[in-house]
Amino acid sequence: MEAELIHMHEMLAKAELAKRQAQQDYTELANDRLRKATLQIDQMNADLKAKRSNSQKNENARQQLE
Repeated sequence: MEAELIHMHEMLAKAELAKRQAQQDYTELANDRLRKATLQIDQMNADLKAKRSNSQKNENARQQLE
């Protein structure tokens, strides 16, 4: 009976360790996806800023021609 109880405690400890590892893996995956999404957003913002600047330059040039 005591050996069975010890065995059950060991199994519980292993299950808890596996659960923590799975949670850590999920968190790392989620953080990686967040980093990638943030980089994409930063790139899109830089592209948009460049396009707005270019558009403003074109508008200024057009107005000077009028």
